[in-house]
Amino acid sequence: MEKSFYSNVPILTIGIITYNRSGYLLKMLDSIPKNNPNLMNQIEILILNNGSTDNTVSLLQDYNQRLEFKYLEQKVNIRGAETFEKIINHATGKFMIIPGDDDCFYMDAISQLVERLNFLEDDVNLLTCFADVIDEKDHLLSSNYRPSPNDTQEKVLAKLIFDSIFWLPSTVFRREILQNLNLSQSLIALDWSFWIEAITKGKYLVFQTPIIKYRQHSNREQESYLKQTWDLDSFLMLESSISFGSLREWFDKTSTNSLDLFVKEFYTQSKNKSFSNLQIAIYLLVCKVLQKKTNIQSLIFNLYENPNIKLDPRFMQTLFGINLTLPEIDIIFKSIGIDFSYSGNNFKKHEKLNFFKLLENNELYSYEWKIGTRFGQKKDVSLIDSINECLHVYDLLQRLTRKLEIESTITPFEKKILNLVRSIRKLKYERRRIKVQHRRRK
Repeated sequence: MEKSFYSNVPILTIGIITYNRSGYLLKMLDSIPKNNPNLMNQIEILILNNGSTDNTVSLLQDYNQRLEFKYLEQKVNIRGAETFEKIINHATGKFMIIPGDDDCFYMDAISQLVERLNFLEDDVNLLTCFADVIDEKDHLLSSNYRPSPNDTQEKVLAKLIFDSIFWLPSTVFRREILQNLNLSQSLIALDWSFWIEAITKGKYLVFQTPIIKYRQHSNREQESYLKQTWDLDSFLMLESSISFGSLREWFDKTSTNSLDLFVKEFYTQSKNKSFSNLQIAIYLLVCKVLQKKTNIQSLIFNLYENPNIKLDPRFMQTLFGINLTLPEIDIIFKSIGIDFSYSGNNFKKHEKLNFFKLLENNELYSYEWKIGTRFGQKKDVSLIDSINECLHVYDLLQRLTRKLEIESTITPFEKKILNLVRSIRKLKYERRRIKVQHRRRK
Protein backbone atom coordinates (compact mmCIF):
# COMPACT_ATOMS: atom_id res chain seq x y z
CA MET A 1 0.00 0.00 0.00
CA GLU A 2 1.20 3.47 -0.77
CA LYS A 3 1.77 6.04 1.89
CA SER A 4 -0.23 9.20 1.44
CA PHE A 5 1.16 12.69 1.84
CA TYR A 6 -0.54 15.98 2.65
CA SER A 7 0.36 19.38 1.21
CA ASN A 8 -0.46 20.96 4.56
CA VAL A 9 -0.23 19.64 8.10
CA PRO A 10 -3.54 17.89 8.84
CA ILE A 11 -5.48 19.22 11.79
CA LEU A 12 -6.37 15.72 13.07
CA THR A 13 -4.73 12.30 12.91
CA ILE A 14 -7.02 9.32 13.46
CA GLY A 15 -4.66 6.60 14.71
CA ILE A 16 -6.07 3.07 14.70
CA ILE A 17 -4.19 0.10 16.18
CA THR A 18 -5.77 -3.14 14.98
CA TYR A 19 -5.32 -6.81 15.76
CA ASN A 20 -7.45 -9.64 14.34
CA ARG A 21 -10.65 -7.62 14.14
CA SER A 22 -11.12 -7.18 10.41
CA GLY A 23 -14.92 -7.21 10.67
CA TYR A 24 -15.04 -4.49 13.30
CA LEU A 25 -12.25 -2.56 11.55
CA LEU A 26 -14.34 -2.40 8.39
CA LYS A 27 -17.17 -0.78 10.36
CA MET A 28 -14.75 1.73 11.89
CA LEU A 29 -13.41 2.75 8.47
CA ASP A 30 -16.94 2.97 7.03
CA SER A 31 -17.84 5.45 9.80
CA ILE A 32 -15.20 7.98 8.62
CA PRO A 33 -16.85 10.61 6.32
CA LYS A 34 -14.66 9.88 3.27
CA ASN A 35 -17.19 11.42 0.84
CA ASN A 36 -16.51 14.89 2.26
CA PRO A 37 -13.29 15.97 0.43
CA ASN A 38 -12.98 19.32 2.25
CA LEU A 39 -13.08 17.51 5.56
CA MET A 40 -10.80 14.67 4.51
CA ASN A 41 -8.15 17.17 3.40
CA GLN A 42 -7.79 18.08 7.09
CA ILE A 43 -7.68 14.51 8.39
CA GLU A 44 -4.84 12.01 8.37
CA ILE A 45 -5.76 8.34 8.83
CA LEU A 46 -3.01 6.12 10.21
CA ILE A 47 -3.53 2.37 10.66
CA LEU A 48 -1.08 0.14 12.53
CA ASN A 49 -1.56 -3.58 11.95
CA ASN A 50 -0.30 -5.08 15.19
CA GLY A 51 0.57 -8.58 13.97
CA SER A 52 -2.89 -9.65 12.75
CA THR A 53 -3.19 -13.23 11.52
CA ASP A 54 -6.71 -12.93 10.03
CA ASN A 55 -7.64 -11.24 6.72
CA THR A 56 -6.81 -7.71 7.94
CA VAL A 57 -4.03 -7.20 5.35
CA SER A 58 -6.18 -8.15 2.34
CA LEU A 59 -9.10 -6.10 3.67
CA LEU A 60 -6.94 -2.99 3.95
CA GLN A 61 -5.47 -3.55 0.50
CA ASP A 62 -8.97 -3.52 -0.97
CA TYR A 63 -10.14 -0.63 1.21
CA ASN A 64 -7.22 1.55 0.17
CA GLN A 65 -9.07 2.11 -3.14
CA ARG A 66 -11.85 3.89 -1.23
CA LEU A 67 -9.99 5.64 1.57
CA GLU A 68 -6.53 7.18 1.63
CA PHE A 69 -4.54 6.20 4.69
CA LYS A 70 -1.04 5.54 5.95
CA TYR A 71 -0.24 1.94 6.80
CA LEU A 72 2.18 0.57 9.39
CA GLU A 73 2.78 -3.06 10.18
CA GLN A 74 4.30 -5.15 12.95
CA LYS A 75 4.89 -8.81 12.17
CA VAL A 76 4.13 -9.87 15.75
CA ASN A 77 1.60 -8.57 18.24
CA ILE A 78 3.29 -6.17 20.66
CA ARG A 79 1.38 -4.86 23.63
CA GLY A 80 2.03 -1.76 25.67
CA ALA A 81 3.83 1.52 25.12
CA GLU A 82 6.05 0.45 22.24
CA THR A 83 3.11 0.07 19.83
CA PHE A 84 1.52 3.36 20.88
CA GLU A 85 4.83 5.17 20.53
CA LYS A 86 5.16 3.85 16.99
CA ILE A 87 1.80 5.14 15.82
CA ILE A 88 2.23 8.46 17.65
CA ASN A 89 5.68 9.04 16.15
CA HIS A 90 4.40 8.42 12.60
CA ALA A 91 1.47 10.81 12.98
CA THR A 92 1.71 14.33 11.52
CA GLY A 93 -1.60 15.88 12.61
CA LYS A 94 -1.69 18.83 14.97
CA PHE A 95 -4.10 16.83 17.12
CA MET A 96 -4.58 13.09 17.50
CA ILE A 97 -7.38 10.71 18.47
CA ILE A 98 -6.83 6.97 19.04
CA PRO A 99 -10.13 5.08 18.77
CA GLY A 100 -10.45 1.34 19.17
CA ASP A 101 -10.50 -0.70 15.99
CA ASP A 102 -13.93 -1.95 17.09
CA ASP A 103 -15.46 1.50 17.67
CA CYS A 104 -17.45 3.67 15.23
CA PHE A 105 -17.57 7.43 14.66
CA TYR A 106 -20.62 9.62 14.29
CA MET A 107 -19.92 11.14 10.86
CA ASP A 108 -21.55 14.53 11.49
CA ALA A 109 -19.70 14.85 14.80
CA ILE A 110 -16.32 14.42 13.06
CA SER A 111 -17.07 17.50 10.94
CA GLN A 112 -18.02 19.51 14.04
CA LEU A 113 -14.92 18.32 15.87
CA VAL A 114 -12.52 19.34 13.08
CA GLU A 115 -14.15 22.76 12.90
CA ARG A 116 -13.67 23.17 16.66
CA LEU A 117 -10.04 22.06 16.47
CA ASN A 118 -9.27 24.71 13.86
CA PHE A 119 -10.08 27.39 16.41
CA LEU A 120 -8.89 25.68 19.58
CA GLU A 121 -6.87 27.84 21.97
CA ASP A 122 -3.12 27.21 22.00
CA ASP A 123 -3.01 26.26 25.70
CA VAL A 124 -5.62 23.49 25.38
CA ASN A 125 -3.92 20.08 25.29
CA LEU A 126 -6.91 17.82 25.67
CA LEU A 127 -10.44 17.89 24.27
CA THR A 128 -12.61 15.16 25.75
CA CYS A 129 -15.77 14.36 23.83
CA PHE A 130 -19.07 12.72 24.71
CA ALA A 131 -19.41 9.03 23.74
CA ASP A 132 -22.17 6.46 23.52
CA VAL A 133 -21.86 2.71 24.11
CA ILE A 134 -22.83 -0.06 21.70
CA ASP A 135 -22.81 -3.84 21.93
CA GLU A 136 -21.46 -6.49 19.56
CA LYS A 137 -24.47 -6.04 17.24
CA ASP A 138 -24.22 -2.21 17.10
CA HIS A 139 -27.17 -1.69 19.45
CA LEU A 140 -26.97 1.42 21.63
CA LEU A 141 -26.76 0.65 25.35
CA SER A 142 -28.09 2.80 28.15
CA SER A 143 -24.61 3.63 29.46
CA ASN A 144 -22.69 6.55 28.00
CA TYR A 145 -19.85 8.95 28.75
CA ARG A 146 -20.68 12.55 29.65
CA PRO A 147 -17.75 14.29 31.40
CA SER A 148 -18.50 17.43 33.34
CA PRO A 149 -17.53 20.62 31.48
CA ASN A 150 -17.21 22.53 34.76
CA ASP A 151 -14.43 20.58 36.52
CA THR A 152 -11.36 22.68 37.31
CA GLN A 153 -7.84 21.54 36.52
CA GLU A 154 -7.27 20.88 40.23
CA LYS A 155 -10.39 18.71 40.48
CA VAL A 156 -9.47 16.70 37.38
CA LEU A 157 -5.96 16.06 38.72
CA ALA A 158 -7.36 15.00 42.09
CA LYS A 159 -9.69 12.53 40.36
CA LEU A 160 -6.86 11.20 38.20
CA ILE A 161 -4.83 10.22 41.25
CA PHE A 162 -7.42 7.55 42.00
CA ASP A 163 -8.80 6.59 38.62
CA SER A 164 -8.47 6.90 34.84
CA ILE A 165 -11.50 9.15 34.43
CA PHE A 166 -11.53 9.79 30.66
CA TRP A 167 -12.25 7.48 27.73
CA LEU A 168 -9.36 7.13 25.30
CA PRO A 169 -11.45 6.58 22.11
CA SER A 170 -13.29 9.87 22.65
CA THR A 171 -10.31 12.03 23.63
CA VAL A 172 -8.38 14.35 21.31
CA PHE A 173 -4.81 15.21 22.33
CA ARG A 174 -2.42 17.84 21.12
CA ARG A 175 0.02 15.47 19.42
CA GLU A 176 3.23 17.06 20.71
CA ILE A 177 2.09 16.22 24.25
CA LEU A 178 2.05 12.53 23.39
CA GLN A 179 5.36 12.69 21.55
CA ASN A 180 7.15 14.16 24.55
CA LEU A 181 6.15 11.30 26.86
CA ASN A 182 8.96 9.06 28.09
CA LEU A 183 7.10 5.81 28.66
CA SER A 184 8.29 2.50 30.00
CA GLN A 185 8.13 -0.02 27.16
CA SER A 186 6.07 -2.38 29.32
CA LEU A 187 3.52 0.22 30.40
CA ILE A 188 -0.10 -0.78 29.82
CA ALA A 189 -1.80 2.05 31.77
CA LEU A 190 -1.13 4.29 28.78
CA ASP A 191 -4.27 6.37 28.70
CA TRP A 192 -3.78 7.30 32.35
CA SER A 193 -0.32 8.68 31.62
CA PHE A 194 -1.76 10.57 28.61
CA TRP A 195 -4.36 12.32 30.77
CA ILE A 196 -1.87 13.35 33.43
CA GLU A 197 0.67 14.67 30.92
CA ALA A 198 -1.96 16.71 29.09
CA ILE A 199 -3.67 18.16 32.19
CA THR A 200 -0.45 19.12 33.97
CA LYS A 201 0.93 20.86 30.86
CA GLY A 202 -2.16 22.85 29.86
CA LYS A 203 -5.93 23.13 29.84
CA TYR A 204 -8.69 20.74 28.87
CA LEU A 205 -12.13 21.33 27.39
CA VAL A 206 -15.23 19.20 26.97
CA PHE A 207 -16.75 18.81 23.51
CA GLN A 208 -20.39 18.28 24.45
CA THR A 209 -21.30 16.17 21.42
CA PRO A 210 -21.15 12.36 21.16
CA ILE A 211 -18.35 11.73 18.69
CA ILE A 212 -17.92 7.98 18.90
CA LYS A 213 -19.77 4.75 19.65
CA TYR A 214 -17.61 2.80 22.07
CA ARG A 215 -18.09 -0.95 21.70
CA GLN A 216 -18.37 -3.18 24.74
CA HIS A 217 -18.03 -6.91 24.15
CA SER A 218 -16.39 -10.00 25.60
CA ASN A 219 -13.25 -9.72 23.46
CA ARG A 220 -11.99 -6.38 24.76
CA GLU A 221 -8.23 -6.17 25.26
CA GLN A 222 -8.53 -4.71 28.77
CA GLU A 223 -10.18 -7.91 29.97
CA SER A 224 -7.15 -9.96 28.92
CA TYR A 225 -4.93 -8.24 31.49
CA LEU A 226 -4.73 -9.61 35.00
CA LYS A 227 -6.15 -7.05 37.42
CA GLN A 228 -3.03 -7.30 39.60
CA THR A 229 -0.86 -6.54 36.57
CA TRP A 230 -2.99 -3.53 35.65
CA ASP A 231 -3.01 -2.19 39.23
CA LEU A 232 0.73 -2.61 39.67
CA ASP A 233 1.44 -1.01 36.31
CA SER A 234 -0.85 1.89 37.17
CA PHE A 235 0.99 2.38 40.43
CA LEU A 236 4.37 2.39 38.70
CA MET A 237 3.17 5.03 36.26
CA LEU A 238 1.69 7.24 38.99
CA GLU A 239 4.68 6.77 41.30
CA SER A 240 6.98 7.87 38.51
CA SER A 241 4.83 10.91 37.67
CA ILE A 242 4.44 11.90 41.33
CA SER A 243 8.10 11.40 42.23
CA PHE A 244 9.89 13.02 39.29
CA GLY A 245 7.48 13.33 36.35
CA SER A 246 4.82 15.73 35.15
CA LEU A 247 2.77 15.62 38.36
CA ARG A 248 5.84 16.45 40.45
CA GLU A 249 6.63 19.32 38.07
CA TRP A 250 3.09 20.63 38.43
CA PHE A 251 3.30 20.42 42.23
CA ASP A 252 6.60 22.33 42.14
CA LYS A 253 5.57 25.12 39.76
CA THR A 254 1.90 25.77 40.43
CA SER A 255 0.72 28.57 42.71
CA THR A 256 -0.04 28.15 46.41
CA ASN A 257 -3.68 28.93 45.76
CA SER A 258 -3.88 26.21 43.11
CA LEU A 259 -2.15 23.73 45.43
CA ASP A 260 -4.65 24.52 48.18
CA LEU A 261 -7.51 23.92 45.75
CA PHE A 262 -5.94 20.60 44.76
CA VAL A 263 -5.58 19.54 48.41
CA LYS A 264 -9.24 20.37 48.99
CA GLU A 265 -10.35 18.37 45.95
CA PHE A 266 -7.98 15.50 46.77
CA TYR A 267 -9.43 15.36 50.28
CA THR A 268 -12.97 15.32 48.89
CA GLN A 269 -12.19 12.56 46.37
CA SER A 270 -10.56 10.38 49.03
CA LYS A 271 -13.18 10.90 51.74
CA ASN A 272 -14.62 7.57 52.86
CA LYS A 273 -13.00 5.85 49.90
CA SER A 274 -12.32 2.15 50.23
CA PHE A 275 -8.55 2.15 49.78
CA SER A 276 -6.50 -0.69 48.37
CA ASN A 277 -2.89 -1.02 49.52
CA LEU A 278 -1.74 0.46 46.21
CA GLN A 279 -4.03 3.45 46.62
CA ILE A 280 -2.77 4.06 50.15
CA ALA A 281 0.81 4.01 48.86
CA ILE A 282 -0.14 6.51 46.12
CA TYR A 283 -1.93 8.69 48.67
CA LEU A 284 1.13 8.78 50.90
CA LEU A 285 3.36 9.65 47.92
CA VAL A 286 1.15 12.64 47.12
CA CYS A 287 1.25 13.78 50.74
CA LYS A 288 5.03 13.44 50.80
CA VAL A 289 5.43 15.71 47.76
CA LEU A 290 2.94 18.29 49.02
CA GLN A 291 4.08 18.56 52.62
CA LYS A 292 6.84 21.13 51.97
CA LYS A 293 4.61 23.28 49.78
CA THR A 294 1.23 23.54 51.46
CA ASN A 295 -0.74 22.45 54.51
CA ILE A 296 -1.58 18.76 54.27
CA GLN A 297 -2.95 18.27 57.77
CA SER A 298 -6.47 17.60 56.44
CA LEU A 299 -5.05 14.87 54.18
CA ILE A 300 -3.14 13.21 57.02
CA PHE A 301 -6.12 13.13 59.35
CA ASN A 302 -8.35 11.90 56.58
CA LEU A 303 -6.48 8.58 56.81
CA TYR A 304 -7.36 8.29 60.49
CA GLU A 305 -10.99 9.18 59.87
CA ASN A 306 -11.30 6.47 57.23
CA PRO A 307 -12.64 3.27 58.86
CA ASN A 308 -10.90 1.11 56.23
CA ILE A 309 -7.39 2.23 57.21
CA LYS A 310 -5.52 1.52 60.43
CA LEU A 311 -2.35 3.59 60.80
CA ASP A 312 -0.86 4.65 64.11
CA PRO A 313 0.96 7.96 64.74
CA ARG A 314 4.42 6.39 64.59
CA PHE A 315 3.95 5.67 60.90
CA MET A 316 2.83 9.20 60.01
CA GLN A 317 5.36 10.83 62.32
CA THR A 318 8.20 8.94 60.67
CA LEU A 319 7.01 9.27 57.10
CA PHE A 320 6.28 12.99 57.20
CA GLY A 321 8.34 14.25 60.14
CA ILE A 322 5.27 15.99 61.54
CA ASN A 323 5.28 16.95 65.19
CA LEU A 324 1.77 16.40 66.51
CA THR A 325 -0.09 18.37 69.15
CA LEU A 326 -1.54 16.42 72.04
CA PRO A 327 -5.15 16.94 70.89
CA GLU A 328 -4.11 15.59 67.48
CA ILE A 329 -2.49 12.57 69.10
CA ASP A 330 -5.66 12.06 71.11
CA ILE A 331 -7.72 11.92 67.88
CA ILE A 332 -5.31 9.49 66.23
CA PHE A 333 -5.14 7.09 69.17
CA LYS A 334 -8.91 7.05 69.51
CA SER A 335 -9.13 6.02 65.83
CA ILE A 336 -7.26 2.79 66.69
CA GLY A 337 -9.12 2.15 69.95
CA ILE A 338 -6.70 3.66 72.48
CA ASP A 339 -8.04 5.89 75.24
CA PHE A 340 -5.31 8.50 75.27
CA SER A 341 -5.81 10.87 78.19
CA TYR A 342 -3.63 13.51 79.79
CA SER A 343 -4.05 15.96 82.63
CA GLY A 344 -2.56 19.12 84.08
CA ASN A 345 -1.16 22.20 82.41
CA ASN A 346 2.29 20.88 81.59
CA PHE A 347 1.87 21.21 77.83
CA LYS A 348 0.24 24.61 77.54
CA LYS A 349 3.53 26.27 76.62
CA HIS A 350 4.77 23.46 74.46
CA GLU A 351 2.83 22.92 71.23
CA LYS A 352 4.54 19.89 69.74
CA LEU A 353 5.47 16.44 70.92
CA ASN A 354 8.20 14.39 69.25
CA PHE A 355 6.78 10.91 69.16
CA PHE A 356 8.74 8.10 67.52
CA LYS A 357 11.87 7.61 65.50
CA LEU A 358 12.01 4.96 62.78
CA LEU A 359 14.97 2.57 62.88
CA GLU A 360 15.86 0.18 60.08
CA ASN A 361 18.02 -2.90 60.48
CA ASN A 362 18.32 -5.42 57.66
CA GLU A 363 15.06 -4.15 56.19
CA LEU A 364 13.21 -4.64 59.50
CA TYR A 365 11.56 -1.60 61.05
CA SER A 366 11.51 -0.77 64.75
CA TYR A 367 10.83 2.37 66.76
CA GLU A 368 12.57 4.41 69.40
CA TRP A 369 10.42 6.34 71.86
CA LYS A 370 11.49 9.96 72.32
CA ILE A 371 10.36 11.57 75.56
CA GLY A 372 9.95 15.31 75.67
CA THR A 373 8.56 18.41 74.03
CA ARG A 374 10.07 21.30 72.08
CA PHE A 375 10.24 24.69 73.78
CA GLY A 376 9.39 27.46 71.32
CA GLN A 377 12.15 27.63 68.70
CA LYS A 378 14.65 25.64 70.74
CA LYS A 379 15.90 22.37 69.34
CA ASP A 380 16.66 20.81 72.73
CA VAL A 381 14.33 18.19 74.17
CA SER A 382 13.22 18.94 77.73
CA LEU A 383 12.53 16.07 80.11
CA ILE A 384 11.34 18.11 83.08
CA ASP A 385 7.65 18.95 82.56
CA SER A 386 6.74 16.26 80.10
CA ILE A 387 8.26 13.02 81.37
CA ASN A 388 5.29 11.98 83.50
CA GLU A 389 2.81 12.55 80.70
CA CYS A 390 4.93 10.64 78.19
CA LEU A 391 5.38 7.73 80.56
CA HIS A 392 1.62 7.69 81.05
CA VAL A 393 1.11 7.34 77.31
CA TYR A 394 3.79 4.66 77.12
CA ASP A 395 2.12 2.76 79.95
CA LEU A 396 -1.18 2.83 78.05
CA LEU A 397 0.53 1.40 75.00
CA GLN A 398 2.24 -1.36 76.98
CA ARG A 399 -1.03 -2.57 78.47
CA LEU A 400 -2.72 -3.06 75.09
CA THR A 401 -2.92 -6.29 73.14
CA ARG A 402 -0.70 -4.64 70.51
CA LYS A 403 2.21 -4.51 72.98
CA LEU A 404 4.68 -6.41 70.79
CA GLU A 405 3.78 -4.38 67.70
CA ILE A 406 4.13 -1.06 69.50
CA GLU A 407 7.48 -1.94 71.05
CA SER A 408 9.26 -3.55 68.14
CA THR A 409 7.45 -3.35 64.81
CA ILE A 410 4.97 -1.37 62.77
CA THR A 411 1.50 -2.83 62.32
CA PRO A 412 1.15 -5.68 59.81
CA PHE A 413 -0.98 -3.40 57.62
CA GLU A 414 1.69 -0.68 57.58
CA LYS A 415 4.47 -3.18 57.02
CA LYS A 416 2.56 -4.56 54.07
CA ILE A 417 2.44 -1.11 52.48
CA LEU A 418 6.14 -0.44 53.04
CA ASN A 419 7.14 -3.84 51.67
CA LEU A 420 4.90 -3.24 48.68
CA VAL A 421 6.57 0.09 47.94
CA ARG A 422 10.01 -1.49 48.33
CA SER A 423 9.19 -4.32 45.92
CA ILE A 424 7.70 -1.87 43.43
CA ARG A 425 10.82 0.27 43.48
CA LYS A 426 12.93 -2.80 42.73
CA LEU A 427 10.62 -3.72 39.88
CA LYS A 428 10.73 -0.16 38.55
CA TYR A 429 14.53 -0.23 38.57
CA GLU A 430 14.48 -3.52 36.66
CA ARG A 431 12.10 -2.06 34.08
CA ARG A 432 14.34 0.95 33.57
CA ARG A 433 17.29 -1.37 33.04
CA ILE A 434 15.34 -3.36 30.44
CA LYS A 435 14.29 -0.13 28.72
CA VAL A 436 17.91 1.07 28.47
CA GLN A 437 18.97 -2.29 27.01
CA HIS A 438 16.09 -2.08 24.53
CA ARG A 439 17.22 1.37 23.35
CA ARG A 440 20.81 0.24 22.98
CA ARG A 441 19.72 -2.65 20.75
CA LYS A 442 17.94 -0.14 18.51
